[in-house]
Amino acid sequence: MIVDSWVNWRGLELNADYRAETDFLLKGIVGWSSWEASRWTGKRPDAHGQFAGRAYVANRQVVLTGVCYRPESRDALFDELSKSLALPMRGGTDEWLTVRHAGRTLRAAATLMQFEPMETQATWAAGVFGWKIELHCADVYRYETTSRTVSTGLAGYGSGALEFDLFTDGAADTGFLEFGAPGADGLFTLENPGSMEIHPVFTVKGPAAAFAIENQSTGQSLVYSGEIFPGQSLVLNDGSVLLDGVDRSIFLTGRQWWTVPAGGLVTGRFRSLGPAKPGSLLTVTTTGRHL
Repeated sequence: MIVDSWVNWRGLELNADYRAETDFLLKGIVGWSSWEASRWTGKRPDAHGQFAGRAYVANRQVVLTGVCYRPESRDALFDELSKSLALPMRGGTDEWLTVRHAGRTLRAAATLMQFEPMETQATWAAGVFGWKIELHCADVYRYETTSRTVSTGLAGYGSGALEFDLFTDGAADTGFLEFGAPGADGLFTLENPGSMEIHPVFTVKGPAAAFAIENQSTGQSLVYSGEIFPGQSLVLNDGSVLLDGVDRSIFLTGRQWWTVPAGGLVTGRFRSLGPAKPGSLLTVTTTGRHL
């Protein structure tokens, strides 16, 4: 018996906690946390062993099993379950499958492949029936249900501020007056709570021109040489360069796409490569993922 777990599909909740007032008791989850990889191999000519490629996971098959113990509402529950697990007339496509299991709530893009009611004459007469649901995930990753966002202005933009010392105690404390707002340092920190590396999504809101988004640890950078006018947004996402939905990859002159390692922290910097424009804003979005 699994406990403290639940599944949500199209708003239908399957709950593993038998103590809860649940209509659909989840008894088993197979394939959600496990995976199996395969790899290409070839014979070595005139030698023992094989040439071996890298191992990859092709897809994920998730099988859910459970039972309904509601004699007074057996038919209504069977109808609700059947409607929630129907395929569209034009065929099934990926939808979000959300699973709470082992203390984590994750979701995956899944397509419904099988719904099998399991009942016998005796159980059906007693108002009890079981069910089996099979889903296929072509994208094997399981994603955090919430994303993280951080924002910063361009490094160096602002008045820079001035500080006028008034007195000192001879140790560390100094009295001073400040004039003006300090300039932005352009620094931001990204966290990846998942077990797989992730690509940040960078969104730059104009006005901006000729800037770089750098990984302070590795030195990798994305360099954009085009101009972004006020009200426009540029999105850099794992090889995609879109300005208000229109491809602008020709202006990405530095293409060192960088990632945040599994369970790691990365500090980045948003800096101008020319005269900085007031109002430039970078927002970085990350979503943890697991295999």
